[in-house]
Amino acid sequence: MGTKAMSVSVPVTGSAPPSEPVSPLKLVFGTEPRFVNPPHVTRNLNIETFPTDSPQQGSGDALVKISPNPPVSHPIGLTGYSSGMTGRHVLNVGSLSKEQLHQLFNLAHSMRVAVIKDRPLDYLLKGKVMASIFYEVSTRTMCSFAAAMMRLGGSVIYMNEHMSSSKKGESIRDTIAVMSSYADVLVLRHPEPGCVETASRVCRKPLINAGDGIGEHPTQALLDIFTIREEIGTVNGLTITMVGDLKHGRTVHSLARLLTLYRVTLRYVSPTCLQMPQSVVDYVSTKGIKQVCRAFKF
Repeated sequence: MGTKAMSVSVPVTGSAPPSEPVSPLKLVFGTEPRFVNPPHVTRNLNIETFPTDSPQQGSGDALVKISPNPPVSHPIGLTGYSSGMTGRHVLNVGSLSKEQLHQLFNLAHSMRVAVIKDRPLDYLLKGKVMASIFYEVSTRTMCSFAAAMMRLGGSVIYMNEHMSSSKKGESIRDTIAVMSSYADVLVLRHPEPGCVETASRVCRKPLINAGDGIGEHPTQALLDIFTIREEIGTVNGLTITMVGDLKHGRTVHSLARLLTLYRVTLRYVSPTCLQMPQSVVDYVSTKGIKQVCRAFKF
C-alpha cells in the first residue's frame, strides 16, 4: 500500500488544552497508520487496523479503528509528579531546586507507605533496566539502588572494575558510552572526583552520581534530608551538626550544600586536620546560612 494521508473527525474530549479547538485527526498510511497531529491531541488514542478483502475496498485494504486508551491508574499519585528531573542526570546537588525536593520527597513518602503496607509497585518500571557501575567497593549504596529498582519492577545489570574491560585499558568514557546502550539509567561510583561529570558527557541515558571520590554523593544527601523530614516533620528551623572527617566525606559535602535550600544552622565538629573544605564553607556562606565551626586537636 502506498503512503497516503486522510482526515477523520473523531471526538477527542479532554485531549487538547481548553484554549485549543478539537481538530480532525490526521492519519498517514505507510507501513502502518500513524497520527500526524500534535502529541497532546493523540496521546490518549489507540489505532487498530483490520484487513478486509471486500469488493468495494479491494484486496489489501484495511479498516481503521480509533479508540481511547484505557486510563492508567497511579495509586501512589504519579500523575501529579512533575519535578523536571525526568531524563536528566543527577550529578550534584547544585542542580536541584526546593520545589523539586518537595515533589520528590512527597513521592518517596508515598512509595515508602506502599512498601510498608506491602502494596505492589512493580508496575512502575516494568521492562526498564538499570546499569550498576561501581569502581569502588560498596554495600549500602549499590544494594539500595538495586533493591529500589527491583521493587519498582525493573532489572539490574552489574559491572565493576575487576570484571570490566578497564582491565584491558578501556577508558571510563568508552565504558559509559557502551553501557548506556544497554540500560535505561546508569548509576556510577568512581574514586576520582569529577569523573562522573566527565562520563555524563558521553552518556545517552540519565546518569546518577553514586559518589565520586571526595567530591559529592547527591543521593545520600537526598536520603539524609528525607529521613530528617520523615522523622522530625520539618527541616526548617533546625540546627544540624556534622561530626567526623569532614574533609574527605563526600556525603557531608553534598548535605551541607543541599541544606542551603532550608532555614537551618550548620555546625561542623572535626579534628583540625579534617575540617570542612573551604569551598563548601564558602558556598554555604553565599546562601546566607549560619555556620559554626568547632575544630580540635588529638
